[in-house]
Amino acid sequence: MPRLTLRRFLLLAAIAAPLVLLLAGCGGSDSLTHIQGSSATITKPMLDHWMRAEVATDFRATIGTKAPAGLASEPANYSECAEAAKKVIPGTFAGKLKLTDAAISQKCHELYRAVRDQAMSYLLSAEWTMLEGKELGVPLSNAELHKEFVRYRNQGYKTEAAFQQYMKERRLALSDVLYEVKRNILVTRILPKFQIRVKRAGGGERVYAKLALERYHGLIAKTSCKSGYVMEDCKEYRAPATPLPSPDSILEALTQGRRAT
Repeated sequence: MPRLTLRRFLLLAAIAAPLVLLLAGCGGSDSLTHIQGSSATITKPMLDHWMRAEVATDFRATIGTKAPAGLASEPANYSECAEAAKKVIPGTFAGKLKLTDAAISQKCHELYRAVRDQAMSYLLSAEWTMLEGKELGVPLSNAELHKEFVRYRNQGYKTEAAFQQYMKERRLALSDVLYEVKRNILVTRILPKFQIRVKRAGGGERVYAKLALERYHGLIAKTSCKSGYVMEDCKEYRAPATPLPSPDSILEALTQGRRAT
């Protein structure tokens, strides 16, 4: 059963890295998820977009430079990943890469799974927020969304060029940032309602954590994921014998030429 810490709940219900794409309510053969009560779903094109943005952001945050294109995608393209990885793997004094082709291939397989699961988790948390906002009748007008976006952009970036550079390095579109701003507003309006529940149940950190866990498990119980795309926020999930390394640890290993993650 997926484990939830108080920190994890707060991460699900707080302002995350500004990386998200507009969730569309359409199914079809590309549909990877189904949440009871919601018409929205994660599709393969959405997952591909998010994975590319996710790995670009993780690379910038972990390594401190712009990521080469092709490190992760949906569907997986391991040859493209290997070519991208070779651009950042250090070499020996003899001019050879510190990782063999077999080791690079292994890292690319690990990276695909880790980034895919991370992206799926974030997108599901976004869908949950949208569904919860709808169920609670949380209002949000286009004028409010525009006002908050302008404030976010002006506070975070000195110039429009800096904002555009930020999006370019992380492979984001304006619609991604707008949706994230919308999600953030919904979170700020949903969380007080949850805190009222906690207060009515007696208050305190233990009650908060208990109700957060119940909420999380309730959301998981509503969430079905297509075979091959099951991760810990899906009700079909079963914990693997060996936990997956995180994307940032894999990226660090690649750029340092280490086999161990």
